[in-house]
Amino acid sequence: MFKNLVQYSKSDSSTARGGVLIMEAKQNHTDVALFSELFGLTAQTVFRSINLSDLHLTNIEIMTMMTVYSHSGISMSSLAKAIGVSSAQLSRTVGKLEAAGLVERRHNQQNRRIVNVFHTPKGSAIVEQQTELVHANISDSLNSLSPAERTELAASFKNVIDLLVKAGFVHGNPRRAMDEHVFGDQLPDEHTEDTLPHL
Repeated sequence: MFKNLVQYSKSDSSTARGGVLIMEAKQNHTDVALFSELFGLTAQTVFRSINLSDLHLTNIEIMTMMTVYSHSGISMSSLAKAIGVSSAQLSRTVGKLEAAGLVERRHNQQNRRIVNVFHTPKGSAIVEQQTELVHANISDSLNSLSPAERTELAASFKNVIDLLVKAGFVHGNPRRAMDEHVFGDQLPDEHTEDTLPHL
């Protein structure tokens, strides 16, 4: 009887551990799904506000310009990681943008093998104009919320950002002037490669 009880206990313990693993797997799947949905909604919100056809730019090209604008001097390798494209694809994209005068490539003075990408006055003007449109559209949408709801949403966004930093998706504080524009937060102006997302 004691032997049967021990066997049952072991079986029950294994079942419990299996149940925990299943629950953890389900939670992980839910987390990934929610993260993907949040990323998709964010991308839709941004690109819905940008008239790419008038600019004659693709999504990748405008993403490249925005990243270079906020991280002027970024290396090609870091830029490729931030955007999530191959080095070959980025080289073609940056080449097209450079030909249009929207970005500029320069060899790193300390290491000639490294190529850094800088924003230009022409490219910066486009990014700033499009950023203002994004800000305006977001503000219009948020106006449908009550002050209490906006405060709650801002707190939730900040919590999400803090957790993403803790999880290692981003380093430092990735929040930009959009927070100040929409939620009234005063944030630092510095933009360094340390704040780039690990994609």
